[in-house]
Amino acid sequence: MKFVQSLVGIALVSCLCASASAAFLINEIDADTPGTDAAEFIELKGDPNESADGLVVVLYDGAASGGVGPKSYLAFDLSGLTADANGYILIANSAISGADVVLANNKLQNGNDAVVLYTGSAASFPTGTLPTTSGIVDVLVYKVGVQGDIDWSGLGSPPVYNEGVYGNATSVGLSRIPDGNGGLWVPAEPTPRAVNSRQSGFSINQLDFPRMNQATAVVPTSKTITLKNTRTAPLTVSSFQLEPSSSTAFTYFDGVTPALPVTLQFNQSTTLTVQFVESDVSTNKSYSGSVTYATDGLTSPSGSIEFATELVRGTPALAGSVKINEICYNPGTVDHNNDGSTAGQNDEFVEIFNMTAAPILIEGWEQRCKDSDSEVFHSYVFPEGATLPAGGFVTVFSSGNPTGFIPGTTFTYTVARIRNAGSLVGISDGTQLLDGVAFLGGEDSPDVDGFINSGVSAIPAGGSLGRRPDGSSTIRTFSPTDLVPTDRPTPNTSNDALSGIAEWSLFN
Repeated sequence: MKFVQSLVGIALVSCLCASASAAFLINEIDADTPGTDAAEFIELKGDPNESADGLVVVLYDGAASGGVGPKSYLAFDLSGLTADANGYILIANSAISGADVVLANNKLQNGNDAVVLYTGSAASFPTGTLPTTSGIVDVLVYKVGVQGDIDWSGLGSPPVYNEGVYGNATSVGLSRIPDGNGGLWVPAEPTPRAVNSRQSGFSINQLDFPRMNQATAVVPTSKTITLKNTRTAPLTVSSFQLEPSSSTAFTYFDGVTPALPVTLQFNQSTTLTVQFVESDVSTNKSYSGSVTYATDGLTSPSGSIEFATELVRGTPALAGSVKINEICYNPGTVDHNNDGSTAGQNDEFVEIFNMTAAPILIEGWEQRCKDSDSEVFHSYVFPEGATLPAGGFVTVFSSGNPTGFIPGTTFTYTVARIRNAGSLVGISDGTQLLDGVAFLGGEDSPDVDGFINSGVSAIPAGGSLGRRPDGSSTIRTFSPTDLVPTDRPTPNTSNDALSGIAEWSLFN
């Protein structure tokens, strides 16, 4: 309790500093991230769509020049930038999508250091500039563990916040709680460009029940809540409770493991599985529910996890009417979705082909990827109105912003989902798996399910597996470096095109 009271006291100092600002504040940072510090960021919070003209972010090294410091080591002009619809501006490593300013990896020093928001420009803060309170809008001084004291009087002697106070600096950042109002700084789960978590010392996932297409009967869908202790001190979880107001379509499944109450040591977790079941599929319906939890966490002893789903009546398709036509599970550095970025696995894709001469409404259908070593399906549910054109294609990318394709024919899953080690990639209309293609170690037994194993070796980085001709049983590898353009990956486009033989005949 003494520790919490001291944080409240120093938070008041931070508020005094921030109160002189316009609308922008420093809202969150993560200086020490797993591995080689490639997920660092600084988040500013202001009014929605507010201009940041006339502001600059300056980074100070607390032990510059062989211990003689602090001095500035980097500055970012914010003129020309505008906060997003939620008020955020993000300075981040390239691995974090949506950065307004890209920060080089491992550039944000781990402490004892400072991030300062000033009025002015970067030209006024060349490398080696001494701290000043002139024009200061907001300041955060931080460290990530047991580090020596630094004289920060040049910044008005602000408090120093420790990202690693619980010994888990790489798994948390420092966040203002509540979000954006100059409140208390606490170690918390990183939430770049999103409302800061109130959870400190533990992490808990959000339930995501997909929109479900069920034509005849609902297949029970289970989702697991995992609460993990991310602090070095023990954490006691006393309860999980499905709210009485939750729809009867939600129920516990197998209870809590281990049984509650339970005391978790560092990095230990406890789980609760919630299952959606519904017998009445006569009409479209929406459902919502929540699970409350209670712990002895420092800043959030209790909380609630909201979840919802929608049931839509499916339109079953005829077997053979659609095919999984092309798959890229290892995009390398090829920009398949044409959005100008090859970050992470954004450019993984699954292409689906309409074998018929009529459009097919695929609203509520699921494009599934089954892990080769488990029964887990990673599922993308097509949105309302989604249509597979007659004799045409739709393509689901892992993430990013597909650009230059026929409107309404490309979709994004938001996370990488195709296992490079092998998957069964399929398409379901809600009542049956209409088609599936397995590769490498993908689980697939043609004599049981009737679907195909590609039977080809691993694709090169940026390549794909595809049917040629479109929709046929012949699957081949397409390489991004093939000299014949039509033998390269063709997301959302026919794999047939012009034959490479005609092109090569020009040289015979």
